[in-house]
Amino acid sequence: MSFVNNFKPVNIILIGLVNCAVFAGESVIADNMAMEDSKTEVAESAVIEKSDSDVTDNAESPVIEEAEKNPCISTKPELGDSAFWAITAIEQFADKQYENAVNTVNTCFSQWGPDAGQQQKMYHDEGKKCPPTGKVGAKSKGKIEKNYLMNDVSTALWAKARSLHMLGKTEQAKQAYSQCMYMTCGRTWDPNGWYWSPAKDCAKQVQSIM
Repeated sequence: MSFVNNFKPVNIILIGLVNCAVFAGESVIADNMAMEDSKTEVAESAVIEKSDSDVTDNAESPVIEEAEKNPCISTKPELGDSAFWAITAIEQFADKQYENAVNTVNTCFSQWGPDAGQQQKMYHDEGKKCPPTGKVGAKSKGKIEKNYLMNDVSTALWAKARSLHMLGKTEQAKQAYSQCMYMTCGRTWDPNGWYWSPAKDCAKQVQSIM
């Protein structure tokens, strides 16, 4: 059984084929990921939702336009490759380009997913505490940013799961939500000034299709 289950082909905020053993057999919800639902919803809204005034009818985000060339390679000097990839998927989801978001995540996942999964597995195996959510101090923020690969991968998996959900692909969405929930220590930065947990939100969103 492959990690992506036959799907076809962030450091700010990320599926190809990999071994399912990387992510299998672990608890998908971490006790220390608790964050008030209202804060999660506000964070998601602030990062993801765009009003009609944000995007013109015929215009695409510059990041998306560049990513159409190769979403795995950043063309933005301020963004690393995995961050560029994750942001592209997030913006495609926000622009309701759900198929594109899924394809973007699938296209590059094999480059970063396995390593991020191994990092998460280490946290589980060693009983390490995940980084906090919400508003954090400079020291905690630095620790969170060191986990950029888990952050980018978990955010991209969130974008994929939510996109499949919106497309009505229920079974595939369930699988993607499960993958997202495994990445319990990934964090996404909200421009309003706090971190939220993609895994926790995936655990919440999947309830509506169970």
